[in-house]
Amino acid sequence: MKTESVSSPEPLTLSRSPITARAVSSCGHFQPDRPVSLPSHSPLGASGQADRVRLRDQLGDKPLKMWIRYECHMPMTTLADRPHTALIVIDLQNGVVANAYRRQEVLCVVNALVERARSAHVPVVWVRHTDEDLEAGTDAWQIVDELSPEPAEMIIEKHYRDAFDNTDLEQALSTLGVGKLIVTGAQTDMCIRSTVHGALVRGYDVTLVSDAHTTDDMTQWGAPPPDGVIAHTNLYWSNQRAPGRVGGIVASKDVDFGLMAG
Repeated sequence: MKTESVSSPEPLTLSRSPITARAVSSCGHFQPDRPVSLPSHSPLGASGQADRVRLRDQLGDKPLKMWIRYECHMPMTTLADRPHTALIVIDLQNGVVANAYRRQEVLCVVNALVERARSAHVPVVWVRHTDEDLEAGTDAWQIVDELSPEPAEMIIEKHYRDAFDNTDLEQALSTLGVGKLIVTGAQTDMCIRSTVHGALVRGYDVTLVSDAHTTDDMTQWGAPPPDGVIAHTNLYWSNQRAPGRVGGIVASKDVDFGLMAG
């Protein structure tokens, strides 16, 4: 994605493919009913001023302070020879989910997914966070009693929200031949979001289990209610895309580990 500002008496924002562009409002929403033709050989055409005049003719006189955004359909690195899937369980620790929304329901869902993954010989990878509130070895740091990693299952220790940052997660998944992730855990608006985005940009296909992640009620700090946070995360991840890989959501009942087993 390449972005550059446009110096113009009437700056415009366009989302642009090689041939066409569409106007975008100043709040970033596409206006699909107002297509704008652009020459393919130049960001603003052979004569920038002439093209700006043509754009103003098509868009009208409403000033839109915007950027031109190029969608570069170039091949990006994807994960070769890694056809397998892993179930990722993030930060389901005593101190993380003590007051989580629908705590018991989510833990029951995750526990069932873990058992189904094991039965299908799909690897389960656990992620555990450590910080000043979750000191290693303390009760708060421990994975909840409702869930029990098996001795052969990996537990990735992390210190940042993205489970890939400064951890062995990438190496572990590479060793397992994993290129597709099924993600569960907590907290939705922190480590879940950070990790699914981190996985996608690193080349993984990433599916979030829609009823298997949770968060705390942080409305007193200006956040939406937890059910809204979860619903919004499911909404925007449901059609997440990047070159060569995809995001998506699935209900726990529809996860078919039999189709994913390596």
